[in-house]
Amino acid sequence: MKHILSIIIILCLLDAILTMIWLTTGIAVESNPFMKLLINKSHLLFIVIKMVLTYVSIHILYKYKDRKGVLTASKMLAILYLIIIIYHILGYVLS
Repeated sequence: MKHILSIIIILCLLDAILTMIWLTTGIAVESNPFMKLLINKSHLLFIVIKMVLTYVSIHILYKYKDRKGVLTASKMLAILYLIIIIYHILGYVLS
């Protein structure tokens, strides 16, 4: 379980970095109003808040790791983040 949660944290950081690349190169715009507000204030603030929210979520998942469905949900979240990363990379390469 710890490995899956660690992977989610790494993928989340990679997502934040790749999002910043997309935004600064003009490939995309941020559609989440809260994240857009953070990005407009500071790129570092965006990344810090995104990672804090992720860490809190990971902490909750780990706290309830023995409950039915938490491992499956964690695996699904890791897969979803992996798909997002692939989307970022393909979008950048193909743009």
